Amino acid sequence: MKLSDSHEEAVGVCRAVPTAMSGLGRWGWLTISLDEVESGLLDDWLEESYRNVAPRPVMAEFDAYRSKR
Repeated sequence: MKLSDSHEEAVGVCRAVPTAMSGLGRWGWLTISLDEVESGLLDDWLEESYRNVAPRPVMAEFDAYRSKR
């Protein structure tokens, strides 16, 4: 996951580590053990990560869809 706001929390809560593959860790990507994270927190982190990498038009569509639900 690419976490900007929750990076330190992920490291503290579930011992997330910088992603080693292709040096992605230096760009903020973390490897997280999913069995150590409660589902609500994981949902929040997944959305944060998606928002960090998704194109703005896609996020606008995503937000519009969520507001209709």
